[in-house]
Amino acid sequence: MIERRAGSGTYVRKRTEVSGHLFGLLIPGLGETEIFEPMCQGMGRAGRSGGHALLWGDTRARALPDPNIRPDNLCADYIYRRVSGVFFAPIELLPNKDEVNLSITEALGSAGIPVVLLDRCIKAYPERSRFDLVGVDNRRIGCRITNHLVSQGATNLVFLGPALLPLPRSRLAHAVSLMPALKARVIHGDPADRDFVREFMNQFHPDGVSAQMMQLLLN
Repeated sequence: MIERRAGSGTYVRKRTEVSGHLFGLLIPGLGETEIFEPMCQGMGRAGRSGGHALLWGDTRARALPDPNIRPDNLCADYIYRRVSGVFFAPIELLPNKDEVNLSITEALGSAGIPVVLLDRCIKAYPERSRFDLVGVDNRRIGCRITNHLVSQGATNLVFLGPALLPLPRSRLAHAVSLMPALKARVIHGDPADRDFVREFMNQFHPDGVSAQMMQLLLN
């Protein structure tokens, strides 16, 4: 809102009118994720070509040290700015994530602001909310994972992933349901934890393992 000019002083910036739409991003951990940064860059480039603008909000949802950057406060800011729409990646790692996600979408909906969900739904699989969702095809991924393991001769499968995250839950559910005759287990835990991996390997003796993370540390 202000501009400093060397050797001159500090001035109030002239307000730039946006001829197109103004969209907001509500993405936890933006700047530290693996997939959202290139997606947002693409949205930003597409927006500029049409005379639109994209607001990047800081939502470091894992710790949320500052209440001013909480996703729900950014939601209120976007409502105040009367944005044309919000791209929202629902929060995953907070204990009250369902309550926060619901309050954000309800507030935006009450303000007449369209919402597009990114990567995941605000409802647990297999339920779906009324909001549009852009994400990967978990059914196809689960089927391809299972078919690959079976093609390698596996019959005793373990699907490994964090218990809290809805994306691996839906993906693994598709994989397990694909071939009910197979012996398949869903185990919640961290594939990077050596002791945990040794424990479930010794307990179940699987001949095929699929993990959400790709760093299985085995000796």
